[in-house]
Amino acid sequence: MDEEGAKSGNEADNSRQLDAINNWAQGNWCLEPSARIIAVPPSEGSESLNVAILEAPGFIVASQTCDVVARYDWAHEADEEIVVAPLRLLDAATLSDTRRGAKPNYCIIPDLFKNGIVANLGGLFTITKSVLAPLRRSQSADPDFHRKFVQSLERSFGRFAFPDELAKAFKGIRKRVMEKHNRSSDAGRIYRSIQDIRVFAYPDWNARFKMIQFLIVLEDEIEQPDGPGNFPLTKSGIESEIRKQIENINWPNGYSVFDPSHLIKNLDEATFRDMLESVALDLRAITG
Repeated sequence: MDEEGAKSGNEADNSRQLDAINNWAQGNWCLEPSARIIAVPPSEGSESLNVAILEAPGFIVASQTCDVVARYDWAHEADEEIVVAPLRLLDAATLSDTRRGAKPNYCIIPDLFKNGIVANLGGLFTITKSVLAPLRRSQSADPDFHRKFVQSLERSFGRFAFPDELAKAFKGIRKRVMEKHNRSSDAGRIYRSIQDIRVFAYPDWNARFKMIQFLIVLEDEIEQPDGPGNFPLTKSGIESEIRKQIENINWPNGYSVFDPSHLIKNLDEATFRDMLESVALDLRAITG
């Protein structure tokens, strides 16, 4: 083959590889054995790629799709890096904890969860785009998975780090929610009817003395008990449960409760200002 023919063949091959990369998107994964052989970025002072064996059954793409897509040419983009998360096989107990939201670093992939496999967002690492080209790409059959995956990334890396003493004071509320959430009781229905719990600090989180107020954001519909003779669950019933739990908080030095101690709003009533000026209280995994 002459030089011109070889060049044309290389260009065609590079074009196919770029097309293969461009099929990938955030939230796509690969489970085949070859996905465990990873080309990692070269070490400082080296021009060659290193090869590592991934101790996982595969990986899922965490980078945004716009960062994955190859827009230019193979020589320019093959060695660009993207972020992926390893897939992980969990035991039954950890799977149960993950299902109820107690493991924020593990993201449920509906298509793989029945086999005990989740995305381990706590193990993010970078690979070169060229790794993706020969691999078999999979995507979720759940049309809402991408949104849920992004929310999992936000939850894993965007949780507010409460001061240690305050995180400890909130453990009682967390215990109450975790114990009652899945039960067929009024308390269970109350916590299943809450979409989000947020926290305000007045005057701000950097003040020497802070007053704390809670914002309870309700789902569109309050879950109601089944069967005749059961009393309907109302907003006042939710307010009573929340007030009781706040009254039980043992406030550490430098903190007290604001007056009023809490606000209860539905999704239409909660404002963008509420979101900007408060932080989420992830009761399933409070971190300090």
